[in-house]
Amino acid sequence: MNRGGHMSLSQEQVNQFNDQGFLPFEGMLTPLEVKALHQRLEDIGNEVVDFPTEYVQIEPLVKSGELLEDPVRFNNVRKIWNLTKYDVVFKELARHPKILEVVQRLLGPDLKIYVDQTLCKPPRIGSPKPPHQDSAYWTNIDPPGLVICWMALDDATEDNG
Repeated sequence: MNRGGHMSLSQEQVNQFNDQGFLPFEGMLTPLEVKALHQRLEDIGNEVVDFPTEYVQIEPLVKSGELLEDPVRFNNVRKIWNLTKYDVVFKELARHPKILEVVQRLLGPDLKIYVDQTLCKPPRIGSPKPPHQDSAYWTNIDPPGLVICWMALDDATEDNG
């Protein structure tokens, strides 16, 4: 990131993406933005804001009764998708200038959202997810010119699972 808050990519970064298929960033969002997104996810998961419940997946082990349900609904949520379609906050995130600047540099200006989702992965519970490559699921995209903007809103530590 340069001093103006822009995410100018060097040719070396573009080459890394083209050669290795990934390009990590830190500080894409401010701590305040991350906090607001996390709160919005909690509000969606806890049904505080209007969001279609068919796009909120409860952890399968909780839903099947193998694990006890947490009284806080969000703590049972495994996945939420179609956020950019049904929630104004996440629609704005998809248009975040720093994100767009990077993605447009990698793919060009004609961008479309194919899918969006959040994986909540509640602490101390959760169905395992084996290692995988996302593009293997998307066989209808040809050529496979896409970018996944993966953002961790929480630190992954031993304490939080």
